[in-house]
Amino acid sequence: LTMLFSAFDNVTGALGLYKVYTIGDAYLVTNEPRKERPDPNAKAVLRMGIAMLDLIQQVRERINHPNLDMRIGIHLGEFVAGVIGTKLLRFDMWGPDILNGNVCEQRGIAGSICVSEAFREQLPDRHEYRFTTHDEFRLAGDRSGRSMALYRIDPRVGSWSQPAGSKDEHPMAVQHLNESTQEIPLPPGAPPTFVPSPV
Repeated sequence: LTMLFSAFDNVTGALGLYKVYTIGDAYLVTNEPRKERPDPNAKAVLRMGIAMLDLIQQVRERINHPNLDMRIGIHLGEFVAGVIGTKLLRFDMWGPDILNGNVCEQRGIAGSICVSEAFREQLPDRHEYRFTTHDEFRLAGDRSGRSMALYRIDPRVGSWSQPAGSKDEHPMAVQHLNESTQEIPLPPGAPPTFVPSPV
C-alpha cells in the first residue's frame, strides 16, 4: 500500500487535487470548491481515477499480486470540513454528499470507475468518455426519497494525462507516469522505491 499510495500522492499533487486522508486501504481525494458550472476541476478528479487504475495495474504486475484492485467512486456535492477536538487531530469532511460519495464507491466494481449522475452532469466535455448505466441509489439526507443514477465509465477511453481532443491547461504537471523515469519518493523505512515502467 505504501508503494501504491505514494504513487497516488504524486498524481494528486500533479493534478492540483487535495488528499484528505487514507483509511485502511481507502484513499480519499477532493478538489477545491468551485462555483463554476460545469465544474472545471471535475475533469481533474476523473483523470485522477483513471491514473489510479493505471498505477494499480503497474503495481499489481510488479509485485505479482493478481488480486490487487480497487473500486473508485466519484460524486459531486457539498460538504462541511474541518478539524474537531483537541487530541489526535485529523482533517475530516461531513455531510449527506459525503455519504453519497461513499455509496458510489461501495456499489462500484473492482477495477472500474463509477460516478454519480450529479458528477456526470458537471463534467466538461463528457462526450469524450463512454458512460454505462450501472445502478441507482437513494440520496442521503433527502427527505423526498429521491434517487440518483450511478454510471460506470470505460477507463480505456481517454487518458488521465490528456483526454483526446482536449487542451491541457497544465502540460508540465500531467506527464503520464508510464513515461516517467523518476522514482517515486517514499518515507524513511518504507519498502524499496517503485519506478514506473511502460505497460
